[in-house]
Amino acid sequence: MHHLRHEARTVHRQLMPLWQRKAGPGRVWMLDYRFPSGETLHELVGGSYRIDDEALAWHPDRHDACAVFGRLKEDEQIVARAFALGGGSWAEAAAAAGLPAQAGERVMRKLRRLGLQHQQRWASLVRAA
Repeated sequence: MHHLRHEARTVHRQLMPLWQRKAGPGRVWMLDYRFPSGETLHELVGGSYRIDDEALAWHPDRHDACAVFGRLKEDEQIVARAFALGGGSWAEAAAAAGLPAQAGERVMRKLRRLGLQHQQRWASLVRAA
């Protein structure tokens, strides 16, 4: 009897549609699932994405680069993000951030200076330890 129940559960699970199966703590929803408000999941998810959200959420992966990046002002961080994500020159990154081209060169020099300061501080801490 135990084997028959186990087999019945297995076949039932295999025949169940994908959108009715559990995935972790919730269920898998199809994109055309309609909420009580009348909107579909596709409309909600598709309408909320903006390319700017992705660019503004960027932070350096490495701890040392993140420490240097954190010492920049907000508008300088926007220029650094635009340069990191878009490539091109620093002047183009500043223009993409809505700043004059000279701001891009200024951010580049400031990043170099802050990076060298961070390396020197780190080297002195390593020597002291």
